[in-house]
Formats: sequence, C-alpha cells, structure tokens
Amino acid sequence: MDSGQLIRNVARTLNDPEHVRWTLEDLVAWLNAGCMEVCRVRPEANEKSVVLNLTQGTRQEIRPNDLQLIRVIRNVPSGRAVRMVATEILDAVLPHWHSMPRADDVAEYGWDQREPRTFWVYPPARETSKLECSICERPVPVSVPASSSNPVYDPFPLLDQYAQSVEAWMLYRAYMQDTGAGSAPKAQTWSAYFYHSLGVEVQGRTENEPGNDV
Repeated sequence: MDSGQLIRNVARTLNDPEHVRWTLEDLVAWLNAGCMEVCRVRPEANEKSVVLNLTQGTRQEIRPNDLQLIRVIRNVPSGRAVRMVATEILDAVLPHWHSMPRADDVAEYGWDQREPRTFWVYPPARETSKLECSICERPVPVSVPASSSNPVYDPFPLLDQYAQSVEAWMLYRAYMQDTGAGSAPKAQTWSAYFYHSLGVEVQGRTENEPGNDV
C-alpha cells in the first residue's frame, strides 16, 4: 500500500481533508514517527535477514542503519546454528571467555535490551567470521509529496498489518498538537489504541528480545 492511504484516512478522521488545520508536512512527519515507534515496540514489523561480517573478538554491532538485533540464526558458510545464552552464565563458567582463542564459527551469543544494537559472541570471532542474523531495519522515511494538488506518495515502509497502528499514532500526535476542547482525551484514546493494537498494555517496550518467538 502507499502512504497516501494512511494520510487520507487520518485527514478524514480529523475532518481536515484539505490539510488546513494539520499540514501535510505534519502528517508525513507523524507517519514517519509512528513507523519508528512501531519498530521500537515490535521490531519484527520491519524484520530483515542479513549476513553480518564480524569483527575480531566478542563484541559485535549490527549495521549503522539497523535499529535492533532480533536474533542470530547461523554461521555462514558452515550453517552451524547459534544458541542464545545469558552472558552472566558465560561470566560465571568461563571468566576469561573474552580472551579465549578466536574461532571461525560462533557457538553462542548474548544480547541485552539496554544495548539493542550490540551483541556478544562465544567463542571470540575472527575477522573473517560471518553470521546470518534477523534484524530490525530502520524504516525508509516517507517524503512529503512535491505537489500538494496531485500528490504522489512513497510506499508504506512497514508490513501492511501495522498501518492501522501508525494511523492511530498520527491521530494521537494530531490531537496532542490541538488545543481545542476534548483534544486531550482524544489524544489519550488514540495513544491507548496504538499500544493496544501492538499487544502492549502499558506504554513502553515489550519483552521482544532476540531469541524470543515473534
């Protein structure tokens, strides 16, 4: 689907199809912000499978434009599976695991949601090591159409199933900006709908850590 459908839906709900009260630039900005918030809560919304070239040692990072690791799948080219493990276990069992001999294949990896772009591998990797990983890629930003009279919109950057959630985020932001009577309760309603549609009861990150089923 194209992003124009979301923008038209939101503008109709706001009773502002001509973008008089809420500008087209605002709506596009909120659409992009909504996509980012969806990915923060549900990284699988923009999941991609990629092969990462590792650096020497245990500490690894995903690519600059990626938001979060979802899981490590296998070594490339050997195909050996990689198991997720709590780094605290490695610390307890193998206190010197960071300085152990490097290997072509990784057997285990650890991840902490406080550092979503970083993960750790055991045994330490060689600079030629590679892993196939599932990651959340940064959504491609939707641009503001060059012509407002005959706008051409970019594709919606996430899976279609998340379009209604992004619409809810856009309405939340629109009513947050408005100072009219009743706007604050409407903003709260759309914010609650946004998180509820993503399976989150309380605003904030879900426990969607690497290795969990998504």
